[in-house]
Amino acid sequence: MVVKNRFRTKLLVFLAGCLLFPHVLSAQGRFVPGYVVNNTGDTVYCELLNTGREESSMDYIYKVPVNDSLIRVTPYNVLGFGTHDGKKFMRAKAIVETSGNRIYSIADTARGLQWEERFIFLQLLTEGESATLYYFFDDGKNFFYFQMDTTALIPLIYKKYSIEPTPNVSEGYIINNTFRDQLAYYLSCGNLPSQARTLDYSTRSLMAYFRAYFECTGESYHDYVRISGGRFHLRGVLISDYSTLRIEDGVTAYYSYPPGMNFGAGLEAVYAFAYNREKWALFLEGNYHHFTATDASYSLGTTVPESRVVYSSIEIPAGVSYSLILNKTNCFFLKAGIAPELILENAYLSFDVNNSANRYSLTPTTGLVFGAGYRYRFLSIEVRVRSKKNISRNIYLHESTLRIYSLRLAFSFF
Repeated sequence: MVVKNRFRTKLLVFLAGCLLFPHVLSAQGRFVPGYVVNNTGDTVYCELLNTGREESSMDYIYKVPVNDSLIRVTPYNVLGFGTHDGKKFMRAKAIVETSGNRIYSIADTARGLQWEERFIFLQLLTEGESATLYYFFDDGKNFFYFQMDTTALIPLIYKKYSIEPTPNVSEGYIINNTFRDQLAYYLSCGNLPSQARTLDYSTRSLMAYFRAYFECTGESYHDYVRISGGRFHLRGVLISDYSTLRIEDGVTAYYSYPPGMNFGAGLEAVYAFAYNREKWALFLEGNYHHFTATDASYSLGTTVPESRVVYSSIEIPAGVSYSLILNKTNCFFLKAGIAPELILENAYLSFDVNNSANRYSLTPTTGLVFGAGYRYRFLSIEVRVRSKKNISRNIYLHESTLRIYSLRLAFSFF
């Protein structure tokens, strides 16, 4: 009963910390410095916040320093706006493709694309003397536009159809890559038309093509968006471990230790690949785990000397993670990796605490780790499981099964 009460107390303390931590973080400002250009052409310096998905340009609000009231940025009250990191958006009257992506057969593509004209905010990606590339996000879809110095705004046409004769049963895809022909025609210089045939409909690929065109023509240009090779993150982690341990004693008997809850800490280094909105990443961690077990019950029911296990290790998991991005600030993620460990000097196993001859060192293990969690801005919470550990395999006929289940609370330093 005492063990259960201690476990409940530790669990309540840890959960309370998890609940209070986001409120501590809420003191951090989410607005970023920027400006808006109103309908009279005046520039108003302010703080901007994107309340929608990271890619969206239609969900910004702003406030000015002398007034905390929030004003929504719309094409009806703003000509354009920008943020301190160089992002720039401009109001434009554009046609947006609105047809569905699912068709019953190839013949359905004959219906063509459907267009809707509206005022939107286009994000400038790169701008040269003769051409400009824009981006727009709407209803989960990416759209790119461009404009030559001699043309009006032109949509880059791309459409991926899923052939579904019956609901949720796909028989393949058909892709309309007209944008490649458009760029080969309008932005033609040197061997660029042949390169256009392999372009992806993505920010990275299209910006690279426009840069190549500007460099080929010798004109100056400016990138409003920085395309990096990925990002590095460092996170501090608080760990709550729930551990169970069983040690065999010969062929049929075994020691069974009561479960315990202990706390640890760690550091996590993450490299997120720039490809596909940084959904894929590699991670490397260093985690401290500690587990002390006494009061073992013996399976044969006979009286045995008091035993004790002190498990103390540095675990070094490395693996891959995948994020399901909901919007700019929220995502779910999955992790999988391999986890070698270093057993610390203070770790031991004793089958008789009053007899030093019965004291043994523990054996390090290498196993698998799997995790699932949720991230909000700089804070994440994760549930993690591991393959079982045999920390006493160096002791004849005394194999063990140590299972550790973790709840991890992480905070990103950068």
